[in-house]
Amino acid sequence: MQKHLLRKYNKLIAFFITILGVSNSCINNGEEYGVPMAEYGMPLATYKVHGIVSSKTSGQAVNGIEVSMQGDTTITDVNGNYAVEVSDYTEDKTYILSIRDVDSTHNGSFADKDTLIDFKESELTGGNGEWDGGVIDKNINIKIETKL
Repeated sequence: MQKHLLRKYNKLIAFFITILGVSNSCINNGEEYGVPMAEYGMPLATYKVHGIVSSKTSGQAVNGIEVSMQGDTTITDVNGNYAVEVSDYTEDKTYILSIRDVDSTHNGSFADKDTLIDFKESELTGGNGEWDGGVIDKNINIKIETKL
């Protein structure tokens, strides 16, 4: 008998706690004390780098060179063009642009190269001020040396 009574009280207490919680969240409407409630997540920006990879000695564009930045990887085309981009939260960033000769027999043999690319938050353009932080697009031409 006593267990049966305790189960009823537990259900009654759970019901009141549920009602109080739901009614409290409905009253605030996303604001508490006149200040908007924090939303989960972060605004993202797109950091783009594009350019031409060429030979330091001949000045000719080099095709078949792997260019990567923070997980985005591409191979240069016949004109040496490449483009990589990363979406990340908005703040000053420094990424490593990695240049690797992955088919050394086809285009000659070139030394690997890493270049630091700095992005400043103040350079962001086109964002909406909320979730879209904007875009930074940089043109970086790379000159690579032949292996000896």
